[in-house]
Amino acid sequence: MSATVRDVLLLSSEYLASRGVPHARREAENLLAHVLGTGRIGVYLLFERELTDDERSTLRDMVRRRGRREPLAYILGCADFMGRRFRVTTDTLAPRPETELLAEIAVRKLPRDAPARFADVGTGCGALAAAILAERPAASALATDLSASALAVARENFLALGLAERVELVQCDLLPSNAADLDLIAANLPYVSEADYEKLEPEVKAEPRNALVAGLLGTELIEALIARSTSFLRPAGWLLLEFGYNQSERILGALHRSGFVDVFIEEDLAGMPRVAGGSLPQ
Repeated sequence: MSATVRDVLLLSSEYLASRGVPHARREAENLLAHVLGTGRIGVYLLFERELTDDERSTLRDMVRRRGRREPLAYILGCADFMGRRFRVTTDTLAPRPETELLAEIAVRKLPRDAPARFADVGTGCGALAAAILAERPAASALATDLSASALAVARENFLALGLAERVELVQCDLLPSNAADLDLIAANLPYVSEADYEKLEPEVKAEPRNALVAGLLGTELIEALIARSTSFLRPAGWLLLEFGYNQSERILGALHRSGFVDVFIEEDLAGMPRVAGGSLPQ
């Protein structure tokens, strides 16, 4: 029996909604776009096209996986961030749109044309470092992660984007002891508390737990980096941190206690405090 793009989009959306998948229509559009080799807008331009048997079979399998609350990025094998596509695997978190704010602030803080060196702590698939490097062609990066598997994915992404020669990848806890004179440190570290983890959607829980959960408070790793970062930044160097709900006061307090100045908080597009930062004194 034949089925058009319109037909399968409707059926897929209804199925995903029945399984409790958030934003079911958009998720169905993304899956269908992937099968058709187009973008979400392209799905509507092909509305009356009939799917081949192979396309229908592939889509059916993908929709079922999403209905089981497998993350969309793991099904597609990739995710977009700052206009670039990154390979992701079950060893990495999928980059989130809200983290683009962290990348944008980092780009603003680094010189446009002069050489600069920054660190992306907890790089995962490498999206944050890559986005910054792409906008600052004279910069170089130190990208760290505890996971060797995540670093392997990051290496693939840097190679695919032509950025590998400007990145040093290091497997370590936060920062290696020999890092020094960094112009900027940016970090999207785990910031979910043990209690909040239990309330997360199933697809989020399908991602690596150690890339999400930091401890009882959720701020443990961030506070550890704040305390240690003063040894790695040059004078006037910046520390930028993504953080979670209801953590502003703890992060601001830690920054002030460690001697950072020009401390700030920026909100994301949803109006939530999302990124904190400060610089070392001159």
